[in-house]
Amino acid sequence: ICIYEDWHVRGLDPLTLTRPAADLICGLDTLAQKQTRFFAAGSAGHICRPNVADLIRSRDPLCPVNDATWLSSAPTVLVNARWVPARLASAPVNAFADGPHVGTVNG
Repeated sequence: ICIYEDWHVRGLDPLTLTRPAADLICGLDTLAQKQTRFFAAGSAGHICRPNVADLIRSRDPLCPVNDATWLSSAPTVLVNARWVPARLASAPVNAFADGPHVGTVNG
């Protein structure tokens, strides 16, 4: 999966001034941990603001951050960093078998 931040992440200030939105804790886990588990993702990359990209790279040098080559190298689910999975179960195994899909909430 690729966890991305959109411009609405500014609404989470001051919590996200020094960390990616995906690092926010929701219950026992971060949003990124919940999203990765939901999709049973083997790997996760990030598209984020430049001021937090270095933080992600420093704690995990192998994590792709703002890397267009990685993003286009394989089928990838783009997940909004602010999204909280509604259930603990994972996405259906064949959820994307028929091609690209877009999931939205409230339009």
